Amino acid sequence: MPYKDPARNRECARISVAKWRKNNPELAKVRRRESYRRCYKKSKDMPYKDREKRKECARKWAAAWRARNPERAAFHRRQSYLKTRDARLLVERTRRIKQYGMTMAEYDQKKSLYPICPICERRKVNVLDHNHETGQIRDFLCTQCNLNLHAIENKEYFEKALKYLSRFKEKEHVGSV
Repeated sequence: MPYKDPARNRECARISVAKWRKNNPELAKVRRRESYRRCYKKSKDMPYKDREKRKECARKWAAAWRARNPERAAFHRRQSYLKTRDARLLVERTRRIKQYGMTMAEYDQKKSLYPICPICERRKVNVLDHNHETGQIRDFLCTQCNLNLHAIENKEYFEKALKYLSRFKEKEHVGSV
């Protein structure tokens, strides 16, 4: 029965594998040398030399496991996301800073000037606004204001949006008379 402590589970598994290797030295050598892999479909050891076939078999087995254990699969996905989230955010931030030709210090200094969005004055800033045509950096905004500003800058979109709203404004006046 597995223990609740993952470290203890790993330790027990390591000890169990070490005992098996000690009791089956020849088979352990063969498995290591010829890179035997478990065939999940047939539940027996098979020497898959073809890497793609091995990967396909593992993918099928993983999909079947996720279907049988949806709660555990969701838990593992979440844990994996949380484990790599900070690294992914740092990579994205570094990429953006390089894209705008700034250093990390300049980026942090500019962001510290605006604790809240200068447009709505309500939300925390998290987006570096820039002109899409010239690439010129403006200031930090909240996500919502940045999206709205982009829509306003797009003249064609803005005209269509005004036309759409004017249709309903006319209907409101007609209905209220």
